Amino acid sequence: MGNTMTEHDALLRVFLSGAKKDLFHSVEHRSQIWREDPFDVEPVHADARTQFQRLLAHATTPPGLDSGRILMLLGESGSGKTHLLRAFRNHVHVHGLGFVGYMQMSTSITSYPRYLMSNLIDSLDQAYYESAGTGSGLLRLSNAIASRCGDPDAIRALNEKASLSAGDIIELVERAADRLIAHPRYADLDLDLVRALLFLQRHEPALKKRVVKYLRCEALVEGDRRFLGSISPKAGDDDAQRLVEELGRLIAAFDNRSLILCVDQFEDTWHSDDAAPEFRRVTSSLCGVADQVPSSIIVIACLEDYYTKLRSKLSRSTLDRLEHDPAPVRLVAERSANEVEHIIAQRLGYLYETSGVKPAHGVVDPLYPFPREFVLGRDGMRVRDVLNACHRFREACIEAGGIVEMKGLFRPEAAPSISTGAALDTKAAKEKIERDWNDFLAQYHEEQTESEVEIVKLFGWAVENCAEGLEGGYRFDVTPKGESLDIRIMVPCGNGDSSLGEVLFVALCNRGTQSGGLNRQIAAARKEAKQRVFAILRSTEFPTDRKTATWKTLDDITKKGGRKAVLEQSHQRMLDAFRKFRSEQGQRAHFQEWLREGKHLSKILPISHILDLENLERFEKARGSRPASRA
Repeated sequence: MGNTMTEHDALLRVFLSGAKKDLFHSVEHRSQIWREDPFDVEPVHADARTQFQRLLAHATTPPGLDSGRILMLLGESGSGKTHLLRAFRNHVHVHGLGFVGYMQMSTSITSYPRYLMSNLIDSLDQAYYESAGTGSGLLRLSNAIASRCGDPDAIRALNEKASLSAGDIIELVERAADRLIAHPRYADLDLDLVRALLFLQRHEPALKKRVVKYLRCEALVEGDRRFLGSISPKAGDDDAQRLVEELGRLIAAFDNRSLILCVDQFEDTWHSDDAAPEFRRVTSSLCGVADQVPSSIIVIACLEDYYTKLRSKLSRSTLDRLEHDPAPVRLVAERSANEVEHIIAQRLGYLYETSGVKPAHGVVDPLYPFPREFVLGRDGMRVRDVLNACHRFREACIEAGGIVEMKGLFRPEAAPSISTGAALDTKAAKEKIERDWNDFLAQYHEEQTESEVEIVKLFGWAVENCAEGLEGGYRFDVTPKGESLDIRIMVPCGNGDSSLGEVLFVALCNRGTQSGGLNRQIAAARKEAKQRVFAILRSTEFPTDRKTATWKTLDDITKKGGRKAVLEQSHQRMLDAFRKFRSEQGQRAHFQEWLREGKHLSKILPISHILDLENLERFEKARGSRPASRA
């Protein structure tokens, strides 16, 4: 009995602390798609998962599928469509079965093929699988080509030789690409695409920037083309469609891997004045990819009401592609009591485990401190309602310093009502801002800086402003100093003041690994950091060869509490666009609420890693938290 009491006391202290303040956050954000999901509960939407995994098994088992398949997920708002797409991506990437592209629909698209390609490249420019440390999807594709081209000397020179001229790099890339295409298995691959991806073997930010521009089908000036060996730019809509298809065929050629395109919020085209024609154009573009890319899978998540209204506008052949082999999967929002129990237990288990107090299995009720009656008999509730009620319960317990009565906290109607005209206007205004941001990002093509000083300033701006999406009142004071940042993490105290929680020194270290250049740059920055927490930011992947001196230096730094992160081209573009959007639109009504709820900056991987945002509870002692008391 005494041990059980001790277990309960330890769990309750964590539950009443400020640890993982967004534990029961109910909305899935766009930037979370690329992150692993500790809260996923596999029994939820089991039919959809089974259908997707069946398609994926067929696609990746030789000989694969002769063409692609389209899986439609139809459901109401709050049924968990975005969460499910995140689960699909994690499943594919943790098993190395393919490459997932994610995109939200936009009302301002003038070319769906170009939009498709640019979003696919932004997706591939994210970490392939975060905890595996395998770099971006683009680098993984480049490595796959490099390992198969049959010219290890060329690849070794690209990776290791410091004194290569631009001409030397181009010659080595072309030599390796030609060797790959000479192999019968790869003879039909697009030679320019192969060359573009091989340039990434050099790990130079300037080269990568131009490769990404080429892949996103953006205009290449003469200087850009010289970097890439006078590669032919892909500027037209037909070029973009073909490039998506060529990329899919390249992926399929490598050990029967699959290209998966996840299209979210399909219903957003409904807000267009031209909804029906746009609906036809985008479905036509997606069907074109499926027709041309063997073993591809396209997942479309859409509100069922919207699809029902517009399906009559589609041709019979398009309907056949969308509704047969396989049939659409309907997602219900309501969850069973058993599923609700799993959802709550999963999140509590994560909270306790990350706080170092998770008890042995069976010692304590996995729902503690939620009363059992909190769950029993709750069939038919939406996940969003469940999580909102859990959040209210925890907040009430924290405020009271102990377990409170649950009466009134678990009823959906106890949530803030959206029935009033003012509340509906607020909700509509924030949804409109979100659509406008998505449109703004889709159309953002401004040239990205190559100045390392400006890159550091951009990252510093993002760090300073990411606090808007965090609960707890944290503040990040940032001072740029050339190619480095001083960051002071300020932690709110119980008396309304702030105390200094941590001081970081962040250095942008973009030198090449050849001839020890990166190792020397890191050593100099580490010396400058002195007693501050040392963090390294880089615009291309860190070395992964454990035999190198640079890898050993990085390993020593991280073991001693240092941090590192890669600020990919896609991150820089998004931050640059967000800064401008915020500057232009910041005075709109409800914009600040949208910022707080959207968490657009705090969820970006390099920001989260550098600030260690997943472990903010390390500052709880500075906050003057009250000791837990038992109800």
